[in-house]
Amino acid sequence: MKPPILSETDIEQRALDILAAYEQRTGKTIVLPVPIEKVSLQVLDLPVEYDVLPALPGDRAIVSKLRQPRFGLPATIVLNSDLTETLFSESPGLENTAIAHEAGHGLFHLDRGRVQQLDLGFGTGDDFVSDAVNLDDPFTEVLGRRGPVGDDWWREWQAHTFMRYVLMPRRLLLPLIAEGGYRSWRGRNGLYELRDRCGVTISALIVHLHKLGIARVDQDRRIHDLASLAQGQYAFRA
Repeated sequence: MKPPILSETDIEQRALDILAAYEQRTGKTIVLPVPIEKVSLQVLDLPVEYDVLPALPGDRAIVSKLRQPRFGLPATIVLNSDLTETLFSESPGLENTAIAHEAGHGLFHLDRGRVQQLDLGFGTGDDFVSDAVNLDDPFTEVLGRRGPVGDDWWREWQAHTFMRYVLMPRRLLLPLIAEGGYRSWRGRNGLYELRDRCGVTISALIVHLHKLGIARVDQDRRIHDLASLAQGQYAFRA
């Protein structure tokens, strides 16, 4: 199945539609952190389960995958049960980030009319796989970065972009930014506090702030206000 043609604006709107559908079905208003496991189940019909996921070559841990529907069994989002006491406990927000990433695959890349999905080209059978790279590195998009290879790249980009907008919708994120929530790393209103309020990984947060034109972190971990940079001014130090 070829990935659909979607702009970032398209994906943001689909994320907003999913959140609105959850609010309509449950009568509950979405707040941060977004209850992505409930959203995935109730709106996308994608339950979340834990199972052992064998490591990839090079001993790379698999964080999550989308398990394709098989012979009447529904598609499910699978989180690696071997990581419960390690990566998931050490990296706040990783579970939410992984669930939202796989939910993006489920939304855009499943052909639910087929009993069994064929190989979608990841070299791992019919599974979508997300790799843990460096979970506390703000310069790494943690999930789904396998390199720019054709349709695979577009699938991963679409899933990762959906993850950002469904977990950090502008209407909920921007009020926190207005409070000054990105001008330092630690402490009150720092990036790590903002990460915790959003329930995402630090890398997902920083990528989102950059993509939205709010802030950029350079290789020296200095935080730049992009509005100030546009005026030729340096902003904030980490």
